[in-house]
Amino acid sequence: MIKALVLQPVYLPCLALAFFATTTVASAQGAASAGPVVQLVEQEYFGSYFRGEVFTRKVKVGNGGSAPLEILRVNSKCGCARSIGFDSSIAPGEQGTFELEVNTSSVKPGRWGKRISVFTNDASKPVAVFYFNIEIRELVRTDPQELVIAGPYGEAKQLAANVLAATETGFTLTGVQAKNDTFTVTQERVADNHYKLLLSAGAAAQRGRQNGLVTLTLQSADGRKLTRSLPVAVKHQDYLSVKPDKMLRFHNRTTAALLRDGARPIRRTITLSATSTSQEFEVVSVKVEGGDGAFATELRTLDPKRAYEIDVVISEYQTTTFVKGKVVIATTVPQSPKIEIEVQAIFGRRNAPRKDSGSG
Repeated sequence: MIKALVLQPVYLPCLALAFFATTTVASAQGAASAGPVVQLVEQEYFGSYFRGEVFTRKVKVGNGGSAPLEILRVNSKCGCARSIGFDSSIAPGEQGTFELEVNTSSVKPGRWGKRISVFTNDASKPVAVFYFNIEIRELVRTDPQELVIAGPYGEAKQLAANVLAATETGFTLTGVQAKNDTFTVTQERVADNHYKLLLSAGAAAQRGRQNGLVTLTLQSADGRKLTRSLPVAVKHQDYLSVKPDKMLRFHNRTTAALLRDGARPIRRTITLSATSTSQEFEVVSVKVEGGDGAFATELRTLDPKRAYEIDVVISEYQTTTFVKGKVVIATTVPQSPKIEIEVQAIFGRRNAPRKDSGSG
């Protein structure tokens, strides 16, 4: 009996502590479920769309708590999607929605996942994240793929381009529009799923480049409507295309080939061609200024009065590390009577074996 009385003060505090801990956990759990609890699926597949389609979709949001759930705002990480409305308050045990507008014009073909953040008054999860998956396909393609209107700056210029089906789904081109004053565009139906665009740009006072957009209004064979904005470049070029147009360089590795026994001359090529189909010209003369005699030139005709090549040739390895000169080309083109291209060569292999080393 005495032994039992001695043990009682030891066990009673432990029982009281266990009861207190159990009561505290239960109270905390009850407090956690007393507020709003956001319920949102993690991801959803929105489907397959043609690039340029605009559509809306509602996403369900539930409240698993015991107090009203307030949606404060809905943000998108992608510029292709934006919130156009949501239920600001959802009662406990009920469901609401938020609505998204998705514009696929800026989304490249492929399958993508886009993130949406839903801000609420759920203290345990103030930001709920939702992902929508989407597949994008092109309805049409252009030939050529890049739309470039190019020609001499002082002349009007045109580009004919074809609009063709990119998938088995047919289409109708219902309208076409140039988005600025850089160029004009007209359309012509050639056959089913085949249209021709004629893009035209006027003359310019000097060479340069202008960028614009052409917008195609389309309808797929299954009734979907969309628009596609395609980049268009207008290049006002010199009357002659010269490549390279400013500098030609022989690097150290290239000139080192002249040090080998039996080495052949090394060369770089300058190409001149007319940028207009109606342009004809001739190369009157080619000469090298400067360069201490390191450079020579050879002129070849590729297409009479249309295209020429000029080889800049080095036959001997130079004792000077760096040699610079320029090639001066005289032509019959009034807008480009004289063309100057700088020529540089590096001779830096001082320790390399030379042809005239006398070894052996």
